Amino acid sequence: MLSTPPRKEDALLIPAEDASVSAPEPRYRTAIKRSGSFLSDAFQRLKGHDLEALIEEFSGDVTLVLGGLSDDQERLGHENEQLRLQVAALDKRVKELERKAAARPKGERDGLIRRLTWLAAAVFGGMALLYVIKFLLT
Repeated sequence: MLSTPPRKEDALLIPAEDASVSAPEPRYRTAIKRSGSFLSDAFQRLKGHDLEALIEEFSGDVTLVLGGLSDDQERLGHENEQLRLQVAALDKRVKELERKAAARPKGERDGLIRRLTWLAAAVFGGMALLYVIKFLLT
C-alpha cells in the first residue's frame, strides 16, 4: 500500500511517535482530526478579540431570548387555560340542552307545530275570505 506523508495540520493532532505510521487511519481518527482543525480555525478567528467580552455579549443575548420565550410560554399558558374553561362551559351548555331536548315529551313538540299550522291556516283563510268578498263586491 502507498502511504501518504503526514500533513502539516495533522502533526499538531498526532503525537510524534505516531506520525510515521503508514497504515490507513480509521474513520473516527479522521473525524477527530477534522473536528480539531475546525476548532483551531474557530479559535484563530477569535484571536485579537476579547474572548470574555464575546462570551458576555453572547450570554446577554441568550438571556434576553430565553426571557422572551419564557414570557411567551407563560402568556400561551394563560390563553390555553382560558380556552379550556370556555370549551368546558360550552360542553356543559350543550349537554344541558341535549338533556332538555330529550326530557321534552314528543307530543309537546308536535303540539306547538300543530298550533302554528292552525294559526297560519286561520290567517291565510281570513285573507282568502277578504279577497273573495272584495271580488264579489266589485
